[in-house]
Amino acid sequence: MLPNCDEEYSDWNEEEIQVTCLFCPSKMTDINDINNHMIERHNFNFKIITESLDFYQQVKLVNYIRRQIHNLHCSACDNVFLNNDALKAHMEEKSHCKLPSLDSFDQPE
Repeated sequence: MLPNCDEEYSDWNEEEIQVTCLFCPSKMTDINDINNHMIERHNFNFKIITESLDFYQQVKLVNYIRRQIHNLHCSACDNVFLNNDALKAHMEEKSHCKLPSLDSFDQPE
């Protein structure tokens, strides 16, 4: 006899998936909430800014920005900083939370 599927997974505790902001450590469980955060905090509307990009380009953009931020590089001008606070201050002061040039992230893999 096959086990009852409902019983088999009754103790399953699925963790909520959190989406991290592209520019800061903020995390939220709703993609719309994180997009609103990026609009309000970083003046970056992912939906509008990326509407002309195809899905693959959007993925490459997210990966590029995350890699740049992780390596303490500004994703807009590629300046290098000593720490996250200096990078964050630079990006806010220069309004560099924006779509970088297509050439910088849309490279063949």
